[in-house]
Order: sequence, then structure tokens, then C-alpha cells
Amino acid sequence: MSDFALSQLLGLLGLLFDSCSAQFKQRYQVFAAMGVGSIFIAGHFYVLEQYTAAAMFAIASVRHFITIRYRSKYLYVAFVMSAIGFVSATYAGYLSLLSGAANLLMVSGSFSHTQKSMRLLLMAGASVWLIHNILIVSPVAILLEVVFLSSGVIGYYRHIYKAA
Repeated sequence: MSDFALSQLLGLLGLLFDSCSAQFKQRYQVFAAMGVGSIFIAGHFYVLEQYTAAAMFAIASVRHFITIRYRSKYLYVAFVMSAIGFVSATYAGYLSLLSGAANLLMVSGSFSHTQKSMRLLLMAGASVWLIHNILIVSPVAILLEVVFLSSGVIGYYRHIYKAA
């Protein structure tokens, strides 16, 4: 199997978990699914030699599992600083900056205290990841973000808009 095919397989596994995440109502279900998906997506980017993106998703996986239970401002600062540190350590141009910006939006969503802001920030982060994935031309990563965004809009409608 070629490296590209392996990367797409790993991304597809991440897609399966991520696409389900927005349909769960409970916070722990959303973030558990995203945590598992992030492990596969980190592998996807690593195989594609997109090391900043891989680091951002590795951090994201840890963050998702931690934020199931904890959302302190100290953890928020720690994840922001780790993202900035990894972007600096793996910097390879504007793609690294896009990865970092997307991750920072996702961090903010993960530590949000309301369902509405959580979902909106996660969708904003996914939009930046979509731009990144288009630029690196990874079909499964593009599909992943399109599905995540679509699922996010449906989940927002079901759990926020319709519930109001």
C-alpha cells in the first residue's frame, strides 16, 4: 500500500468517528468520538508529512479526552500554549499557520461552556481545516471537513436552533 493510500485510509477512519460526533447530544459523547477520530487524523497527516497538522491533531486527541470532564482556564491556556509551541517547532510556512489557527478555534470550542458557542467554534475551526486540506490536496481530509461541517450544521439545528 502506498503512503498516500495509507494516509487516506487513516483519514477515512477519522472521518467515521468525526462525522458521528456532532450527532450526539451529550458533551462526553461528542468529545469521545472526536478524540478517537483525531488519533486517526493525526496519523493521516503524519503519513502525508504535514507535521504541524499531525501535531495539532495529536494535541486535539488529548484535549478532547480531557475536556470530556475538565474545562478549567488553566487547561485552556496549556492547550493554547502547546499549540503555539508545536506550530513554532514544526513551522513549514503558511500551512503551519493555518493548522495552528484551526486548532486554536477548536481549542476555544472545546473549552466553551455553552453548546451553542461550542458548536459554532468547532465549525469555524473545521472551516479553516477545510481550506488547509484543499491546499494540500487530500481528498479524504477535504471530505472529512465537509462531512464534519454538514454534520455540525445538522447537529446545531437539532440541538440548538430547534430546541430554542
